[in-house]
Amino acid sequence: MKQTTHTGDRRTDVVDDDPRFDVPRVEDVVGHWRFVFEMDERGFASGELVLLRDGTLLRRYGTSYYSKGLTTWKFNAWRQVSWWPGASSPEEAIPILLRNGYELYEPSPVPVDERTAGPFPGVPREAVPIHPPV
Repeated sequence: MKQTTHTGDRRTDVVDDDPRFDVPRVEDVVGHWRFVFEMDERGFASGELVLLRDGTLLRRYGTSYYSKGLTTWKFNAWRQVSWWPGASSPEEAIPILLRNGYELYEPSPVPVDERTAGPFPGVPREAVPIHPPV
């Protein structure tokens, strides 16, 4: 069961399998990227980042899953990135993220206010990297 309330500039959803989490409003998103982050000897983390108009950065973990000729994308809830210095434009944010070890790619087909997309026929297309602005 899902209930939606509006608090301030963000919509807050309550979902049975996940306590409170922030769902960004599409109109507040100024940057959206998929990421891979190397965690030393612990392996890699992958997911998505969204930059909001007010300078807040949110992160959700997840990826695509391929089975029986179909690809489904699944992500966890959005969480605020606590160390974020508050850059409020993609031109400011991308270099900060790259310097902090994030590899950035074009976003998945999952809308920012959803947690899954698919299944889609075939394998996921190759990720397109995001480079720092020149």
